[in-house]
Amino acid sequence: MRKWSFVTLLLIGATILGATVLREPIASAAQTVNATIVGPLDTSGNVKVHEQGTVDVLNSETGPVVVRDLDSPTHPFQHKFAPTTTHICDDVPVADDRRLVIEYASALYGVDPTLPAHVRVTTTAGGVEAEHIVPLIRVSFPTNGVDAPEFGAGQLVRIYADPGSTVQVCGVWNVEPEGFPGVVTISGHTVAIPTRAG
Repeated sequence: MRKWSFVTLLLIGATILGATVLREPIASAAQTVNATIVGPLDTSGNVKVHEQGTVDVLNSETGPVVVRDLDSPTHPFQHKFAPTTTHICDDVPVADDRRLVIEYASALYGVDPTLPAHVRVTTTAGGVEAEHIVPLIRVSFPTNGVDAPEFGAGQLVRIYADPGSTVQVCGVWNVEPEGFPGVVTISGHTVAIPTRAG
């Protein structure tokens, strides 16, 4: 009889203990974690996490994840250019010992809203030259109570330029290319190119 009383008390105690300890989930399987990855990557491109768990990084067109190599020293870069009808493009030299990474392109100008306009950035990356186009859209700014149509754009980009190359930045409008009265800006950073011994 004593044996059964002991077993019964043991079962009741275990039930109460289990209900108390396990009433909340031990861990949430899917949760959002904000993290800055600063550790070195392994050969598969993974980084060790303190808890040795799995981290999912959400990357979409509307919320892109911007990635930067923290091992290479970088320097901020920006270039501002004001096109004219006779000076459509501006040349930006890239230093021989640095790679240029353009991360943002923007423009604002006020011209005839019926004519096409765009920003054109021409770079050489990996020895191949390419043109990158940022189309402009109509924006309006009331001036003295009058709607003053202008065109503008601001876009995240990832455009590379080889060391020693020249980047060409253009503000183009009209069917026959003319510079537009306004301003074009590109910004990003430069990355040091490791020197080879020997």
